[in-house]
Amino acid sequence: MRLLSDLLRRFIRQGTLRVRDAEGTVHVFGECQPGPEVAIRLHDRKLYYKLFINPELYAAEAYMDGKLTLEDSNEIQDFLLLFSVNRAGLYSYSSQKLMRRVWRGLRR
Repeated sequence: MRLLSDLLRRFIRQGTLRVRDAEGTVHVFGECQPGPEVAIRLHDRKLYYKLFINPELYAAEAYMDGKLTLEDSNEIQDFLLLFSVNRAGLYSYSSQKLMRRVWRGLRR
């Protein structure tokens, strides 16, 4: 969860994301600026690394597979809104810049 926590700390600049990990520990990211508040649960430890590598792809996949669920009566729209308002912060993380280049190269 360490790499993912570091990424989320930089990514969530507006609003709040509460993540309950596979062990049940709650991690809180954001809270600096007002915005959407979302609580999720990650049911599989393997997701930590996958989400760090490509959060856009693996968050959607994990949601569809039931490995990422929304808590506290949040809906998928809330999660997507939080992602949308913070998307620029994702690309400020150096590993994400590199991964984006790699993914683009693979798609060609």
